[in-house]
Amino acid sequence: MDVTGAFKLPVIFLADNPGAVPVGVVLTTPLTESSYCKELIILAELNPVPLACRFAFSPLSGTTEIAVRLRLAQTQTLHALADRKSVV
Repeated sequence: MDVTGAFKLPVIFLADNPGAVPVGVVLTTPLTESSYCKELIILAELNPVPLACRFAFSPLSGTTEIAVRLRLAQTQTLHALADRKSVV
């Protein structure tokens, strides 16, 4: 399955408050009972603990979209990972 362009990450580039940086992740691929996102993980690579948050989903979730505020140690790159369940 091609998932090119499957993520949208609406993030501001310069936050007013590094203690509460708004971050959103949207998985744009279609969801079905046999193909859905089981888990979304956000990593902040320069934080002392890089695992910023993780969310679990089911086929009944209807959408794979999250919005959180993260505390970031400094200006850094964020990574979003999706664990997808896909039955062929």
